[in-house]
This record gives sequence, structure tokens and C-alpha cells, in this order.
Amino acid sequence: MSNTVSFYGKKVANPIKKDQIGTVDKKRYGLSFPTGSLNNKGFFAKISGTQLSKANLKQLVLTARGERVMLPNFGTNLRNYLFEQLDAQTVGNIKKEIMYSFAKYGQGLKLLKMQVLPNDSVNYQGTQGITVKLFVEVENNDQIIDVEVSLG
Repeated sequence: MSNTVSFYGKKVANPIKKDQIGTVDKKRYGLSFPTGSLNNKGFFAKISGTQLSKANLKQLVLTARGERVMLPNFGTNLRNYLFEQLDAQTVGNIKKEIMYSFAKYGQGLKLLKMQVLPNDSVNYQGTQGITVKLFVEVENNDQIIDVEVSLG
């Protein structure tokens, strides 16, 4: 018996067998962050793996809650804390804000450690910012990545 199958009037030499359907590449791809920045791959570069996880975490922390159109709870309200005194209560509130968003939108990631620090330098507007450092384990390949985000 021949290994060809007629498909819409054309003969196909190697048809897909039922046991081959589940062997699809499960690698996740996404756009590099920030989008629109020119790099060697153009304005919209495709990334995967740990680069994608880092970009997604930065996007989660830097996006204001309510800013995404179809995901109103995506992001954090960290910009509300920029002019607050950075004491233990404010740091606790910032950590709660990040952990709430991370628990909801950080699929496949496990938060190991988080640091909230004041920026060392004062920006051109005269305000001091916040630096957030996240240490995260990627569950599917057991790699630990660190992400640093500065606000202000």
C-alpha cells in the first residue's frame, strides 16, 4: 500500500499520523520589551525563554493597573508610592502590590526574593525613585533570573 494520500485533489506524500499530532513545539514566544525600540532585529523583535520571562516581569511591574484595555487588573500601582516616605509600612504595601499581581499573572514563575530600595540618584524633576529587584525561578527549566525595575 502506498504512503500517499489525496488531499483536495493533490497527492500528499507524507501524511500526518495520529501519534505525531502531540509533538508540537511548546516553546513560548513573545515581543521584546519595550516594544518600538530599534535593535538589530527591528522594532518588533521576537524573544523566548528567560528573556521573555524577564520582559514579562518588567512589563507587569511597570504597567499601571487599569492601563491595559482587556486586562484591567494587570499591573501594579507603584507610581502611587513615588512621593511617599519610604518607611517599613510603604515598603510592605509595595511588596503586597507586587505579590498580588505576580500571583495572578506570573504563571510558570516562582517568586523567591524581592527587594524594594530607594534610587541612589535624584532625577531631573527632583524626585527620588524606587528600585524593585525580583529574584524568580522559572519552573519549567529551573533557572533563577533576576529583574531590576526602576521607577521615578
